[in-house]
Amino acid sequence: MIVAEKDIGLERLLNKHDSLITVAGSLDEFYALEETKADFVNGFIHIQMGASVIHEQIFVELITQLNLFVKKDQLGKVFGSRLSVGLSSSYHPEPDIFFVANKNSGKYANDRFNGTPDLVIEIISPSTRKLDLEEKRPLYQNNLVPEIYFIDFDHKVVIIDLLEDGKYASYTLKTGTFASKVLAGLEWEIEKMYLP
Repeated sequence: MIVAEKDIGLERLLNKHDSLITVAGSLDEFYALEETKADFVNGFIHIQMGASVIHEQIFVELITQLNLFVKKDQLGKVFGSRLSVGLSSSYHPEPDIFFVANKNSGKYANDRFNGTPDLVIEIISPSTRKLDLEEKRPLYQNNLVPEIYFIDFDHKVVIIDLLEDGKYASYTLKTGTFASKVLAGLEWEIEKMYLP
């Protein structure tokens, strides 16, 4: 069964860039997809059919900046959007970008990281807005990801959730700079995060 946010035919969905198809499925079926960009959230597989040019430009800029910073002092590992994060048996999202510190107690398997990343970045596309903000955001918070970024290029803002003293503080920023709490010394220029 295909569930889409808009009542449009499958052929149109398959040809539309930056589209999302949601199907009921098991964790085994999710991992059988192998290299397909998808998330497994509570019995549903959310398959992303493609990305827009602006999404990919932002992705390349952010993952490059983050990876260069992390590699400079060998602080851990940075991953892109094809590796899943096993948060529990019901939740295996594939963040656009995530960072795992050397001291993180999670474990690597061949096709996933089992544990809670130290930093997660999601780039919000029109088709993934609801999934990112209404399903994945509380999922990351429930699993206590210390630092979470939602890059909203349509609205030209960056939403940041920071775990502080066991609670999340949320910031919605349009301009200025933001110093990472997880990676001391890393400072993001907010406008450069949502404009390629």
